[in-house]
Amino acid sequence: MYRSGFGFLQQEGVVDSFRHDELDNTLLVALDGTRYFSSEAIHGDRCMVTRHRDGRVTYAHTALMPAVVKPKCPQVIALEPEFTSPQDGHEKQDCESAAALPIHG
Repeated sequence: MYRSGFGFLQQEGVVDSFRHDELDNTLLVALDGTRYFSSEAIHGDRCMVTRHRDGRVTYAHTALMPAVVKPKCPQVIALEPEFTSPQDGHEKQDCESAAALPIHG
């Protein structure tokens, strides 16, 4: 849905209207992380795990939500979210940073 919607907006010239003249005609992409599920009881292998100081454990699902933005423009173009999961070998759960790599890499 996101890709076909973006393709349609490209064909109609809407995407080009978001290009930033002062930055070599590039598109600016804003990123925001969100938690869309959280539980202390229900969990699975792909859940993010937070161990609290008081001994509680919280399991959650998160996503990185990208959007094409333009300064002084109230509209945005939503791009496909990147759902995050724990990364093997990382001591700190830096999944949002790792998830951003496919977007700009």
